[in-house]
Amino acid sequence: MFEATKAFRGVDGKLRFFRPDKHVERFLAGAERLRLPQFDGQEFLECLKSLITLEQDWMPKELQKHSSIYIRPVIIATEVSTIHF
Repeated sequence: MFEATKAFRGVDGKLRFFRPDKHVERFLAGAERLRLPQFDGQEFLECLKSLITLEQDWMPKELQKHSSIYIRPVIIATEVSTIHF
């Protein structure tokens, strides 16, 4: 399962996420629907912030319309369990 979010540079030069709380909610809800392992949403968000801080040099320093970093976190299950209905 994958999700997508964006980070962009504001007019003040600081990096910002677009609705990170909603992204984490969707990712957790999708994992639950697919019976994938749950995780700490706040810790996940902190990991995303760390990634953006680490990779911020990829984003242009000058304010450019439509300039952003597109992030696609993925969660993968490698074991199958039987579900009884």
